[in-house]
Amino acid sequence: MDKTITLRNPVTGKERTGYYGFSRDALYTGGLIWLRRGDFWAFLTFVCTWLPLIWIYFFVPRQGLLDTVFNGSETVMGIPSMGIAYGFIVIYMVAFHIVASATCNKKHTIFILNRGFELDPKAPNLEEARKALGLQ
Repeated sequence: MDKTITLRNPVTGKERTGYYGFSRDALYTGGLIWLRRGDFWAFLTFVCTWLPLIWIYFFVPRQGLLDTVFNGSETVMGIPSMGIAYGFIVIYMVAFHIVASATCNKKHTIFILNRGFELDPKAPNLEEARKALGLQ
């Protein structure tokens, strides 16, 4: 689970959960956690970066679009050139996912704070959350 902090709207009294620190939940679920948390735009950020890469992986080779760049019989150090191209795609996807997981909790909580919520002053981890969110 991600680290949490209680957020409270001073006008309505409504409470929400804010998150800070590295998002293991986003890393493990591929961004689906944001739908459960109600942040559709954060979810869309994950999906919009993955869909083009998935399209490239599954459909481009079958349409022959990469034949002009990679001949399937060519090898580089014994590795098929198409395998190298797929390897770069996978490395990009994993690197993006790790970076996004490191920043998405802070962005989500700041988004909630900008909608009129405030950090709960009674929270035991208030100072840690302020420091992690850059609110000091």
